[in-house]
Amino acid sequence: MTINTIQIDTANGRMIWDNTLKDVTNSGIGYSINEYDLQPNASQTKVPAILSQTIMSGSNRPYDVQAIFAFVPFHNVTYVLTVMVGFNGVYTTFDPVKITF
Repeated sequence: MTINTIQIDTANGRMIWDNTLKDVTNSGIGYSINEYDLQPNASQTKVPAILSQTIMSGSNRPYDVQAIFAFVPFHNVTYVLTVMVGFNGVYTTFDPVKITF
C-alpha cells in the first residue's frame, strides 16, 4: 500500500487520503480492506475512514482507493494508522504507522 497524498479539508472538517494498493505477491487472489483507521497517540478511540472501495479482485493491478476521515488532525499530534487486509478468510494487520501532522 502506498499513501500518495493527504489533503486536509478544513472547511469541510475532513482529511482525504489517496492510496494505491497492489498485490505484489502476484497471487491473483482477491482481497479486501477490513480496517483503515487513525488513533490519536494519547487516545483509546480509533477513527475509521470511509473508503471508496473495500474489495479488490486480485487481478494483479493497482487499485486507487480514497479514504476519508471525518476530522481535521491537530498540528504536532501523532496519530497511529492501522490497516487490516483480508483474503480467503485470513486477516493480516500491517504494522501500525505513526504519522505526525
